[in-house]
Amino acid sequence: MFGAYVWIMFRTGFGGYSADNHNGLVAFASYWHATDLIWLMIFPLFYVLP
Repeated sequence: MFGAYVWIMFRTGFGGYSADNHNGLVAFASYWHATDLIWLMIFPLFYVLP
């Protein structure tokens, strides 16, 4: 996961994304937010309920 974040930052710094071509950035952001939503559902099951 950290490697993907570094890759996104690398490409952003060197102009790898444009207004027309930013699919990789959108895919990573979607994955990141989906992981957050899943974690918000799992966290209470393991730490709050027991």
